[in-house]
Amino acid sequence: MSPINFDELFSLGIPNLRKVSENGVRGESLSKKSNKKFLARMPSLGITTILDLRTADHSDRFGDFCRHSGLQYFHFPIDKAQTDVRLIIDNLPEMINLINNANFYIACAQGLHRTDIALALAFVFNPEKKIPPTMYGHFGEGKKREEDICQRLNSVFQNLQDEDRVRLNLENFTPEDFKRRKKELLDFNREYSENGRR
Repeated sequence: MSPINFDELFSLGIPNLRKVSENGVRGESLSKKSNKKFLARMPSLGITTILDLRTADHSDRFGDFCRHSGLQYFHFPIDKAQTDVRLIIDNLPEMINLINNANFYIACAQGLHRTDIALALAFVFNPEKKIPPTMYGHFGEGKKREEDICQRLNSVFQNLQDEDRVRLNLENFTPEDFKRRKKELLDFNREYSENGRR
């Protein structure tokens, strides 16, 4: 996997663009008319995969644009409550796999709230991840909005079936493990909110 050219990527001026990891970024959706000009630049900057989190505002045409630009496209509809939890659980293993193994750009419409929820899921239900993601939409600028994130994390955990646990390699993932992972995520972001850590 070639490295992402973060310097050039951040020079483009994409709204809400933030580094997630050495192989991924988050930001405003590239489906927006004002952002579509950036889509063709992604492969040359090391991005291979677009993770689209939009729900009712989703359009299949954007997936075609991504594939035409040489990008892998994965639609993972997510929100705090309305998206069917079964759909989220069914798609979660592939999202975690892409976040772990592809150079990705993950976005909802603004790249803030739904993006936070998706990254929270990818951390809590992937115990190999050691560093929690920063929840810019929920904890930025002194905010502390935990309810949306917890609501979705709880709904996923409560609805996991045995076959889901196998697909996610979570056969031995206990309620105590879940509570610990959720606490790690929230404590990390409370500190960010209080101290302005980047």
